[in-house]
Amino acid sequence: MECVRIGAGKLKLTLSDEDMKKYGVDVSALNEDTTARRRLLWTLLDEAKKKTGINTAGARTLVEAFPGRRGGCELFVTLLDGAREVHSVCYRFGSIRAARAAARCMKREEADKESAALYVIDGKEAVLALALPERGAGRLLTPYSFLEEYGKREKSLYFHAYAKEYGTCVYERDAIARLCEEEDDFSV
Repeated sequence: MECVRIGAGKLKLTLSDEDMKKYGVDVSALNEDTTARRRLLWTLLDEAKKKTGINTAGARTLVEAFPGRRGGCELFVTLLDGAREVHSVCYRFGSIRAARAAARCMKREEADKESAALYVIDGKEAVLALALPERGAGRLLTPYSFLEEYGKREKSLYFHAYAKEYGTCVYERDAIARLCEEEDDFSV
């Protein structure tokens, strides 16, 4: 088995036909989530740890398997826990009242609400900026997708910067908890 370290949390394992026989790897079995497949992967990852130093134990791991060019197979292993990037997703509401209603629903949701920020643009529209783990390209469902019932999700990745520059920051942190605590609407 050949192990190549691609980056801090990535490696490539190349198994020849002989390696596949040695470990009892069946390419069709790699597609099914079975106990035998998991045991095989842990054996391969344990050997890779000895050769490369990358420890996958206890980490969320993505394993992609492909048939080799000359027989055998290639496995690409990526550690996900250390590789998650965080960016902002912004929701624009017509008023503070609408933002407060959305925040009260979020109180029940499991999400990173401590880093939430609230801005007011043109003295009337409220913008809620929330931290969101990077999930790749495209517009995917987020833990906050239900907020579109109360406002509009801004599609631009740079809208948070726009809100910071042209809006008034009401709460730089903990906007969800603060909105829920406030009883009266306010103006900026």
